[in-house]
Amino acid sequence: MDLYPLLMTPCYLHGDATPWGGHALRELFMKDAPEAVTGASLEVCAREDCASLVSNGFHAAKSLYRMAELWGSALTDGAFPLTATLLDIRDAAAGFECAGPAAWVILNAEPGATLNGLPARPGDVFYIPAGVSCAPEGEMQCYELRGVKTSERAEGAPVKNEGTTVLCKGGSRTYYVSDGSIELCRLNVSGHMPLEDERMLLLTAMGGCELQWGDERLFLDPFQTVVIPAALGDVAVVGDTKALMAAVSNRPALTKELGYRAENVAGLTE
Repeated sequence: MDLYPLLMTPCYLHGDATPWGGHALRELFMKDAPEAVTGASLEVCAREDCASLVSNGFHAAKSLYRMAELWGSALTDGAFPLTATLLDIRDAAAGFECAGPAAWVILNAEPGATLNGLPARPGDVFYIPAGVSCAPEGEMQCYELRGVKTSERAEGAPVKNEGTTVLCKGGSRTYYVSDGSIELCRLNVSGHMPLEDERMLLLTAMGGCELQWGDERLFLDPFQTVVIPAALGDVAVVGDTKALMAAVSNRPALTKELGYRAENVAGLTE
């Protein structure tokens, strides 16, 4: 089995499916989104009805749903567990709905924008616990990482989290969320950063960077996302940039790594 990082082409939700959307996915993030009002760019999604597509290598044009069937546990353990989406929210009153578990990274926001009454500014990271609804107000664009959905409604509200930063080879990592379903961190890359992880990883470039594995190379433009199979070793990010990295959480390992700083990661010590 010839494993390699899967560069994804997103599936878009637009028109009546996202009446709260706008045009920022085309104008700000250079996505090939429809001309119509578009609210969501599903960068990583393995749903049969709206799957993102592979755009590189031998399996180009196959859906992520199909890749999960082909590669099985070499890609991820069990059913595909995560969805990563770029959201463009212009009119949240027009039927927008969201319930956790999820993490939101605010990429752009108009002055005065809020999430459940909390100020939402560029760079802010929010954790939305399982079953908790979120209510954005004002124009904003964000990266959303979502875990396995729950139909249960829970008490509470999204939590803004500044995370905790640890040094690693080739830079540092800032961990924000690890709640038993999703884990989200920001890679602060300065040179050559080995990923050294045995889980499937989702990597979204915030600036241009290069992904290396073995003798292979793949350049990522800003806001492109790759799915890195769990069984693919020796992967590194190269550049002077930042990237978002997501995985199914491994709370015992992260708690051990962070020690007393684990309390600064949303969901980790609950």
